Amino acid sequence: VQHPLIRKLSQMDAPLVQAQWNHQTSSSSKNHSKPLEEVTRLIQNSKMCFGSFVVDNNDEGSNNDSFILCGFILQYDNGVIGMLHVEPEYRRRGHATALLEKSTHALFQERETTAPARNDACSGVAYIMDGNDASEAVFSKLGWVKEDPTIRKKTGNRRAKRKWILLNQDTVTSSWNETTPQLSTSS
Repeated sequence: VQHPLIRKLSQMDAPLVQAQWNHQTSSSSKNHSKPLEEVTRLIQNSKMCFGSFVVDNNDEGSNNDSFILCGFILQYDNGVIGMLHVEPEYRRRGHATALLEKSTHALFQERETTAPARNDACSGVAYIMDGNDASEAVFSKLGWVKEDPTIRKKTGNRRAKRKWILLNQDTVTSSWNETTPQLSTSS
């Protein structure tokens, strides 16, 4: 089993992210993709858009390693962490945990350097669709909690986005930079 290699997404990754973005909205049963321009803008404007990669073992005969994008996590313009996605064939291999660990630590670093200058109400906030048990388990494991699990959303939809909040650094259980290989952005 290959360990995930984590790095910040670049503009060159935007088409791959956009192709994997297969999000089902709560208001419809149709799948929606984000426009490439929006994905590119999110990646360019955020310090917390990361990808999880593995070495492509099928690229024999090449002198350079090539990598497969297995999953990603994005930060929206308002600071909310969202769209944690891992391709089905790479699930249950640590990609989601590694991506969320990296984002969580980046949030803490940002809080330390910008806290006095910026009061971002959405820093340390994520949204997960109700019923996404796998995502909820990963977020819970890393110290995120539901804002108030007893609140009914009253959206008229069966599945509504549920707000999750990161409490404090002490709740993060793992030290990602000691256990997760890092992939340079020059690849």
